Amino acid sequence: MYFFTETVLSSCPHEDYCRIMTILSLIALFFQTIVAFTLIKEWKTTKSEYTKFLTIIRTIHIFYNLLGSTIGEFRVFLPKLTSVCHGVIRFFGDYACGVSFNLFLMFLFVETFSVVYGFNGQYNIICRKVKFHENNLFQLISFSISVFSTVVIFICYNFALSSREEAINLYYIPNEELNLYLKENYALFAFKVRNRYMLFVTVFFIFLNFIISFIHYVCILRMMVEFVKKLGEHNKTTSIKNDYTTQLKHHIVNSLLP
Repeated sequence: MYFFTETVLSSCPHEDYCRIMTILSLIALFFQTIVAFTLIKEWKTTKSEYTKFLTIIRTIHIFYNLLGSTIGEFRVFLPKLTSVCHGVIRFFGDYACGVSFNLFLMFLFVETFSVVYGFNGQYNIICRKVKFHENNLFQLISFSISVFSTVVIFICYNFALSSREEAINLYYIPNEELNLYLKENYALFAFKVRNRYMLFVTVFFIFLNFIISFIHYVCILRMMVEFVKKLGEHNKTTSIKNDYTTQLKHHIVNSLLP
């Protein structure tokens, strides 16, 4: 996190870039902290497992914000597959820099999992009339595949990390702009496709993760829509007010993205 000069928290030389990123991360951190603090206060008084789940997710968001802005403070040079770390992690070397960046990349998979799991929990409560975390065999298999594929992807990313010497020879020495980073002692890393088999495995599990999550999400959404339709038809023959169905629809819509 850059504060207009080099500190323990940042060694970033790009003042304009670093200032903008710091301001954006601080704004995001402010709102994330407020939301997380509010949910933590409700944790002690609520019996809602969904609220407790949201508390954990919002806390994870704070961690990822700090990972990107303070711990790592990554400067990525796309389309080149290399980056330097300006944050605190730079004191722990190049490999720690690469691993922390890979952990940061996992945010997309963690967020996808949390969206599907949160919506799945609401489906359990509303339609199956069971507890938030009480999943059946098919749900457990789906989540197990998602978790397993995420772990495999993380391992593949770490396996693809090249040594500092390889990264310098491949990207930094041939490029005048990147060559400036060699004048300072920055932690840096690069990705290198060591063989086609590893590339295939990584791409396969990335697609598998998102396909399984998408199918799971769509199936739950479809069953929830059918449940609301049947409830609406049932209400026509009973004394149940339509207000309940309307509230249920709004609740489901709010649960689409926890």
